[in-house]
Amino acid sequence: RIFYDQSGGGVTISGGEPMGQPEFLEAFLILCKEHGLSTVLDTSGFCEYDSIAGVADLVDCFYYDLKLANPERHSEVTGVSNQPILRNLKKLDRAGAGIVPRFALIPGFTDSDENIMAIAGIISGLDNTSRVGIIPYNRMCRDKSARFGLEDRMKDMPENNEGSLARARRLFEDHGLIAESED
Repeated sequence: RIFYDQSGGGVTISGGEPMGQPEFLEAFLILCKEHGLSTVLDTSGFCEYDSIAGVADLVDCFYYDLKLANPERHSEVTGVSNQPILRNLKKLDRAGAGIVPRFALIPGFTDSDENIMAIAGIISGLDNTSRVGIIPYNRMCRDKSARFGLEDRMKDMPENNEGSLARARRLFEDHGLIAESED
């Protein structure tokens, strides 16, 4: 509590996917609110809307991660449909939730102009936000793979460079969005 009082900060719940345990999440968020802590939920939005709506009043801001606009490509890369993700995003926006969309810029997966412009179109169609956070790919996950004895399937993946970040920023700004890089 002293840390939060001194920093003016709050609690960010991320994961994995916090919406994978909605009952625990709701109980935890209730405790945060009872103690006067601000809350941010970092989510992909892949869940039933009732689950996310059930905690929306307890969340001050949603960090809402978006990767791929094309439904087939999204299913191919992530293993799940993006339809519930996009549907939940629109419903949360209509409900007036505080949302900061965030875009994962991953070389060879999400960084095409076509995908960035499609994601920008989705975000610029929201009523309650004009911002997007660009999350550049980094190789910090390599240590995690090694620690758990997992194959590093992205060992040859390059990190983003300033040119790719600037290009993504420009494409988002061309859609009237304020684009911020989250390094």
